[in-house]
Amino acid sequence: MGVRSIAVELWKRCVSLAGTSNTHRETGVTASNSTGPFQAERPSGSEDDGRKLTLLVYGQSLWMAVTLTLLFVLGLWSLRLYFVVSFIGLLINRLLFAPTRRSQRWWRVVSALTWLCFLGLSYLISLRMQAAVA
Repeated sequence: MGVRSIAVELWKRCVSLAGTSNTHRETGVTASNSTGPFQAERPSGSEDDGRKLTLLVYGQSLWMAVTLTLLFVLGLWSLRLYFVVSFIGLLINRLLFAPTRRSQRWWRVVSALTWLCFLGLSYLISLRMQAAVA
């Protein structure tokens, strides 16, 4: 399966999840399967937050797949550039799919990952500054 087909499939899933109406959620029909890896994380009554987690994961996966494809197509591939652009995607996805209750475990994990990425970005900036000074 190629990168393009993976990106198309992720895009279709994001669109289908975003288009799921409240009436489908009330009847129990959702776009994610009930045996998914994040099912145990959802407390009862927070289906909207669980749906946002799924959208966050799919959105970030789609962003990273499209970024990887574009960097290779444009001949700009480097691990540092891929990290920076993927981190920008993570920040955008955090803004788009933030849960209503921020005390959930998966949101704390995403926040910790974001802070680790900020540390990585700081390291890359310090390397760039050292190279500019030297």
